[in-house]
Amino acid sequence: QIYIEQGKLELALAKFEKIMKGHGVGFSQFNLYMLYVDYGFTLAKLHRFEEAIPALETGLNKNLAVPHGLNAMGYCYANLNMLQEAQDWFAKGLEYDPTNGLIWSNMAVVWMAAG
Repeated sequence: QIYIEQGKLELALAKFEKIMKGHGVGFSQFNLYMLYVDYGFTLAKLHRFEEAIPALETGLNKNLAVPHGLNAMGYCYANLNMLQEAQDWFAKGLEYDPTNGLIWSNMAVVWMAAG
């Protein structure tokens, strides 16, 4: 997460891929969801949307209450021009964090694109 926060996405991705090759050793059911959400988030930030979606889905299926993961999923679908899916994911994010300005902004972009 430090590399993500520092904008060092390629370094973050390398770390995630190393962890994933080890099948998530060191992660338990308690925190495994975060590994997948952060991995998917990193892929989304790198504009690797089709790769990000399965990782995000895996993490969010384990714990849906992760607004930045829900936003990342909506962002992926929006960039793949799957606007209804994007809107649905942004709406889920707003259920957990109704004052999140980034999710609202992304939702507005989808509404504008959809007409």
